[in-house]
Amino acid sequence: MKQLKRVFAAVIACTICLCGAQGLMAADLKPVNDLSTDYRNAIENTFTWAKQGESDVFSDAYFLGEVDPNTGERVNGVGQSIGGDWLALSVGRYGLNDRGDLYLKALDEKVTSLYREQGYLDRIKTTEWHRIGLAVAALGGDPTAFGTDENGDLINLVADGVYHPVTPSGNLWAQGINGAIWGLILLDARDYEVPEGASYDRDAIIAYILGREIDGGGFALSATETKPDVDITGMALQALAPYYDSNENVKAAVDRALAWLSGVQKDDGTFDSWGTVNVESCAQVLVALCALEIDPLTDSRFIKNDNTVLDGIMQFYNSEDGGFRHVLTTATNAMATEQSCYALIAYDRYVHDQGRLYDFSDVEITYRSTPSVKKFSDVPSNAWYASFIYDLVGRGVINGITETTFYPEGLITRAQFAKMVASAFATDDELRAYEGKKVFDDVATNHWANASIAWAKDQGIVNGIDTSNFAPEAKITREQLVTMLGRYAESQNITLDK
Repeated sequence: MKQLKRVFAAVIACTICLCGAQGLMAADLKPVNDLSTDYRNAIENTFTWAKQGESDVFSDAYFLGEVDPNTGERVNGVGQSIGGDWLALSVGRYGLNDRGDLYLKALDEKVTSLYREQGYLDRIKTTEWHRIGLAVAALGGDPTAFGTDENGDLINLVADGVYHPVTPSGNLWAQGINGAIWGLILLDARDYEVPEGASYDRDAIIAYILGREIDGGGFALSATETKPDVDITGMALQALAPYYDSNENVKAAVDRALAWLSGVQKDDGTFDSWGTVNVESCAQVLVALCALEIDPLTDSRFIKNDNTVLDGIMQFYNSEDGGFRHVLTTATNAMATEQSCYALIAYDRYVHDQGRLYDFSDVEITYRSTPSVKKFSDVPSNAWYASFIYDLVGRGVINGITETTFYPEGLITRAQFAKMVASAFATDDELRAYEGKKVFDDVATNHWANASIAWAKDQGIVNGIDTSNFAPEAKITREQLVTMLGRYAESQNITLDK
């Protein structure tokens, strides 16, 4: 309500690197003897490991990385695959209150810096957008409006990384099937809408993934490979999971992949990739099973010699520091720990019926980037209305007459007012429902403000000058302005402070 009042008041004003954990003892860790029961202890121990002796997971030393004293730019940590975004995702999905806003602010700065320097995050890898977008969404940010480009406009990571790639090639899967898999996962994270005319839509991405199936079931990274890979197959199943019940082709491919995975699971519950038994492969299978609502503890396809994939993952747990090893013969490894962490969180969510790991519909958006607003030469910085003008320009509610002028003394038309109020208070979906709707004889259905006028009329904000006409080009009077705003304030129970 406070934000609504702020916008409402503005409308009135304007129209009028990693190292070993230091100081960490086994005694600091919670007991983990069996992941089927102690998975939450294991999750929290991975966060203890990640703190590296600091009080927060998001510590300057580990998470945010170092700052180059010459450029002031972060040279590792935030925005990175290891020691950054994947652990950030785990923090968000587990609901850990650990300075997530600080991480988002630093990531915002990095995305903005990359766009202003080169116009994109990476020349080839669209997965840079996907990983960052998922981390942003998990922590309560909005991937469709995160960071600003060289023009000061908000960046849509979903559009730029999935359905309208801004890489030089514009190819979603230039790096192989990974681009399609993670693009689909990001697209479905909050069921983002794909606009008409997009370069890629859900059907195209699903078709590409299915087209990369290996004979006999499963998926591989390269189109030239003839043998499936456990990690890629697990990731592909995670992407296809939302379509299992509604798409027969998806269901058939998923069932074949599950049969293949079941056949290559080892007697101790583990999986291998490229001939190496490792925890990351086990982690990707666990996330896939949970996404498909397959119980890893009871489904006979994934129990070998009484061992489940959770038993397999447990073998890699390091009780000395709370992390996970990549293979049994090595020390705790960052990638292994981070993937094991979010896999166990996926299992935790499955057990408690909280939805898929990458379904962020339960996350409240609390962080929004602020677009850079160009200053108008005819709006004095000390004018009483200046902050309101720039507030609404930043929200995309109003624009200047030109790039450098606002014309604050100018009058607005009735159509402009309806458009402004609708931009401030109506959602895109609400306005879309009014497109092409005929309300007044003198407002064509293709008029630039028709949907806004129709919406405002239904809200009781505006009326016609008579029963048939609206007079969209007529200048609005102060009396009309106050009357129309008063109607909306009353309908929304808004009481402005005096």
